[in-house]
Amino acid sequence: MEESENCAVFGKDRLIIGFGIKDLIIVDAGDVILVMDKNKDQEIKHLVNELKESKETEKYI
Repeated sequence: MEESENCAVFGKDRLIIGFGIKDLIIVDAGDVILVMDKNKDQEIKHLVNELKESKETEKYI
């Protein structure tokens, strides 16, 4: 993380590079990478529910 502030980055198998970013959450969960504004963390439940309802994305949830 260079020239970045207020970010949370989670991953274990791949290198994650952040440069010049601010207020982001980045999660590498293997088959899915989540990149979101840290200030929208309460809205993720709504998105997960939408993904569960979709046949195309339900395998990732």
